[in-house]
Amino acid sequence: KFYAACVILVLEHLHTKGIIYRDLKPDNLMLDRDGYIKVVDFGFSKEVDGYTYTMCGTPDYIAPEIITMQGHNRAVDYWSLGVLIYEMIIGVPPFGTANESEQQVYQNILDNHFDIPEDISTDAGDLISRLLVNDPSRRLGMQRKGIRDLKEHSWFRDIDFIKLERKKVAPPHKPAEKGIDYIDGWDRYDDAEEASSAPFTSGTWDDCF
Repeated sequence: KFYAACVILVLEHLHTKGIIYRDLKPDNLMLDRDGYIKVVDFGFSKEVDGYTYTMCGTPDYIAPEIITMQGHNRAVDYWSLGVLIYEMIIGVPPFGTANESEQQVYQNILDNHFDIPEDISTDAGDLISRLLVNDPSRRLGMQRKGIRDLKEHSWFRDIDFIKLERKKVAPPHKPAEKGIDYIDGWDRYDDAEEASSAPFTSGTWDDCF
């Protein structure tokens, strides 16, 4: 919940500046030294006044209006937020499995085919259901109160967004500070592995580079 609330603050900041993010997923979330979320990889982000029509995003998190290419706005970020919250709680994204093709995932999204397990809280289920609405205009965050509807949702009743924005809320986890050479949080690769091929040399002016 803490991390979802952090993401909401990020989206609020971007949307206030007319920017839609369009690639919200766990891979693009990192923790800073204080244990707060940092959103990375703005390759699909775009400043939009109205609608845009680019087909982009990551299949499991992509909004239906991007798939149909009928024009989309900031509502796509709220859809992806719903997918993200679902995955953070359940452990898997709602619209696809490892055995399903990309096209099947897209069809599941268009059909709004997903299940909310009975063992998650009513508040969490309600939030997810109101974010994963195929009609962008009916999606939570797109009504008159905008993103305030998200902040005021019952699932976030114990989150003080003002304190959160000021980093006055204790995070669930704070990374250990072990200096800039600390690499325990990264995948390891064999440094001894030889390169598959030698670098190209042209024997011309660019050799000095």
